[in-house]
Amino acid sequence: MRSPLEWFSNIESPTLRREGEIRTHSLILLRWFAVFGQLIAIGVVTFGLNFPIKLYPCLILIGILAISNLWMGISTSQTNRMSNYHTARLLAFDMIQLTALFYYTGGLENPFSLTILVPVTIAATLLSRGATVMLTVIALFCATFMAFYHEPLPWQGSLLDIHTGRVSVLYIVGLWVALALAIILMALYLWSLTEEARKTSEALQQTESALAREQKMSALGGLAASAAHELGTPLSTISLVAKELMNDLPDDSPYFEDVELLVSQSLRCRDILAKLSVQPEHIGGENFEELTLSHMVEHAMQDHVPPHIESKFVFDDNSIGAEPIVYPSPELLQGLGNFYSNAGQFAKNIIETHFSWDDTGYRLIIEDDGPGFPATVREKIGQPYISTRTGEDGHMGLGLFIAITLLERIHAHVRVQNRSPNGARVEILFPSNNKNEKGMTND
Repeated sequence: MRSPLEWFSNIESPTLRREGEIRTHSLILLRWFAVFGQLIAIGVVTFGLNFPIKLYPCLILIGILAISNLWMGISTSQTNRMSNYHTARLLAFDMIQLTALFYYTGGLENPFSLTILVPVTIAATLLSRGATVMLTVIALFCATFMAFYHEPLPWQGSLLDIHTGRVSVLYIVGLWVALALAIILMALYLWSLTEEARKTSEALQQTESALAREQKMSALGGLAASAAHELGTPLSTISLVAKELMNDLPDDSPYFEDVELLVSQSLRCRDILAKLSVQPEHIGGENFEELTLSHMVEHAMQDHVPPHIESKFVFDDNSIGAEPIVYPSPELLQGLGNFYSNAGQFAKNIIETHFSWDDTGYRLIIEDDGPGFPATVREKIGQPYISTRTGEDGHMGLGLFIAITLLERIHAHVRVQNRSPNGARVEILFPSNNKNEKGMTND
């Protein structure tokens, strides 16, 4: 049997992924902008102004940047966030590529050498202090190299106007274009970064609110069970005394019906408290019990799957050992509940939950027979405010974001995709050191 961990071997820890705080999609778009910008600049200089330039080395360097960006887009999920280390490594590569390109086009004399500031700006706004210092040092080295080692600036005539003694108007125009592009690029990038951070912050507040509600319900369940235990003894005393009074009173006593009512109501209270003690999970108190994996899933899906949708549990016969005993924390119940709520809203007839486990951990697969995730949503799953129904009937597009965020908090790995031939599929891996598994804690 394939280990559940093998299914997620290509997934970086979601906790570590937050460190770089830059989405792969954003960085890929920025680098494509650089590719096309470099091509346009080389084309204008070569074919528009007819300036002498070493065209083939420049095209090779631009091709290297394009190929690396294409490979990154194919090999990584564009919804992921790049780690601090990988982002710094990529930006260092981009600075070296720019330096090599400017080597063939005049070095610091090239007005577009200002674009070397863009990778450093990204590092300063997103990356750790160490990564920023490293990239700053590399940028200074590149600038120094371009100042002393470069091919002549591709130009016809002199940079100075022999009549006025000033720098050529054409060069000033080129410098203005380079400066304007740098200003616009950095302004747009920083604005988009701030907007993304704002949306993520708002969505995280919604996540905290959902978790707080679940925790309050769990606390209420624990309080109910405690109250049932504490009230049991005095209620038994009241019931016993009432029964003795009823036995001592004659049937025609004016107080007989009152005492009989007192006995019946005390028995009713005892039944209510007994239910609270035995089944506190009905009001949210499941977090102080340890449950089997399948029972925990049953509690998580309560009130989330419509009655007309069939719920089916499928257990992998190749699982190793007994069914795991888990600790149903509020994060776990709320996260799974959101996934079942989403499946229940789109499923046509059935929702299947597949269970498997071994020494590396346990895995849940939630599948429905609905239409699946639209392509526009599937590429952005895990981001806040993403839904085909945003704004309809109070939908905010936060359900999947909250579910994934809460499960990541307890070190679970989540992968969302479409199943074949139709329907949605959610795979959740809980490593063996997950805090929700009995006898194990987080590192």
